[in-house]
Amino acid sequence: MERRNSPRAKCRLRCELTHLHQRVSGTVLDISEGGLSIHTQLEVEQGELLLIRIEVPSQGYLELETIVWHIRRGRRRDSGEPCNLLGLMVSKAPAAYFTLLPHTAPDEPHALERTLEPKPRPLPDLGTDSPGLHSFRIRVKARSGPHTRLLSLSAESESEARALAMSELSDKWHILEVLSA
Repeated sequence: MERRNSPRAKCRLRCELTHLHQRVSGTVLDISEGGLSIHTQLEVEQGELLLIRIEVPSQGYLELETIVWHIRRGRRRDSGEPCNLLGLMVSKAPAAYFTLLPHTAPDEPHALERTLEPKPRPLPDLGTDSPGLHSFRIRVKARSGPHTRLLSLSAESESEARALAMSELSDKWHILEVLSA
């Protein structure tokens, strides 16, 4: 049963992860609007921020800011060396990142590798143009499980945006982050 809101496309893209002035290589295994999975030897903890630099064939590099959502620790089958599979939530990405996302069925393998000239996806409207209002994206998580939501709203300040988000949700949710859009 698929619990994700955004379809994921399988891929194999080289990347570089930066954490606390440490740079380590990795491989992006799948990608979606909300996150990606990376295989690496980098040791991190849940909730930490990572800067990811993805090498996109014939397009150059994309840099993303991400949050470590989950970690599966293991060992490489071929060498027995420690490795980690990181589930990352995208917190800040350039518009070019959204052009890489799948326009195909989520289970279709290697959709990214076949996309030669991706079509840009329009970004969602994050609010009104009313004077004094700012657009915010608020990521919330269910207290009793893995479910998350991304809310988009307009408010005068971050604290007002937090209050509006919580007034729309029950106490079964808590705020993970608030981003000014």
